[in-house]
Amino acid sequence: MFYKKINLLILLAFIAGCTIKYEKVEEPQVNLKSSYGIWNSEDCKLQANRGEIKLTLTDLYVENKARLLIESEINLAKTPTINIFGFEDYDFEILGHGKVYSLELPINTLDQARMYMNQTFLQVRYMADGTDYYRKAIFSLQDLPDGILDIKKTCT
Repeated sequence: MFYKKINLLILLAFIAGCTIKYEKVEEPQVNLKSSYGIWNSEDCKLQANRGEIKLTLTDLYVENKARLLIESEINLAKTPTINIFGFEDYDFEILGHGKVYSLELPINTLDQARMYMNQTFLQVRYMADGTDYYRKAIFSLQDLPDGILDIKKTCT
């Protein structure tokens, strides 16, 4: 008798579960803004210009990294050096030659929190061809996470 009651309860739960309609809640459409602080969005890419240096966020990777492309308007005598204030615990490898270089920027949750709190700045130190002194271009990363989130929602 006990097993019949349990079987009846299971059958009623199954029937009740089959009769419930689940409606999918539609998420609001996210539109990319034209700018996020110093970062301008164009074709699902974020760009920022300082002096003769342009940074472009080109790719977002699954392993919480983003690829930044560093482009110079002028010929460079040496490979530029990168320093990211607020990310001193990371080693950055810069790849490229001529006027175009790239690096991978960590964008995990903790790193994005540092960016939001305006604790991170990216400095590109470069030497123009034909000169013997270095120039610096400094980029604020504070509004970059907002752009990254919007790109992840609309472009992938």
